[in-house]
Amino acid sequence: MLNKFFFLRHGITNFNKAKRYTGHEDIALSSSAYEEIKNTLPLLNNRNISIIYSSPLLRARQTAHIIANYLSVPIVIVDEFKERSFGLFEGKRKLQYIKKCFPEGQTLYSYRKQVLKGLRSIKIENDSLIIAHSGTYKVLMKYYYRISPKYSVKNNELIYFDLKEKHPTAINDTEYLKSSKCNAKRLDEAIVEIENMMFNGLDSDNKYNEQ
Repeated sequence: MLNKFFFLRHGITNFNKAKRYTGHEDIALSSSAYEEIKNTLPLLNNRNISIIYSSPLLRARQTAHIIANYLSVPIVIVDEFKERSFGLFEGKRKLQYIKKCFPEGQTLYSYRKQVLKGLRSIKIENDSLIIAHSGTYKVLMKYYYRISPKYSVKNNELIYFDLKEKHPTAINDTEYLKSSKCNAKRLDEAIVEIENMMFNGLDSDNKYNEQ
């Protein structure tokens, strides 16, 4: 019986920094995301995570790849965990276009059906880690807790879904300080991989620069 799992929103992108609708745009992580992910790795210690379920979009897959390498666990790509399509508004600034309906995009109802279909397909197990998007997080909150969060989960924020409780818990640095030390060898390997990814210019395909 499922009673607990973890959720992590992907690392930050240049679209996130510029407050643009991203949706299905396959944007890579920004260069600053790698340092933030490195700081998150120790929070994953001793969580008994044995598998990662990731959105197929690049920003989520990059995040999942680093964490999977650190934890030495497999990644399963779940197509239905990708972000909601914002249609014609993808790439546009949210401050200019605050919308609930998106021409040529998905309705909220359609998107919820999509994510829940993905959940049913994987038969998620206890202590699994889902790496996806703010939209995915909102659907999970509504489904498991009957809550429609007013604020989006932050990039690279780790959330513990304890279904025995009335609401999930954000795991932060204070939580880490109470836990044991991180796996130094795995952390070193992850840092090397992060540095390699940065030097390979993985965010060079972004269509929009920060403004």
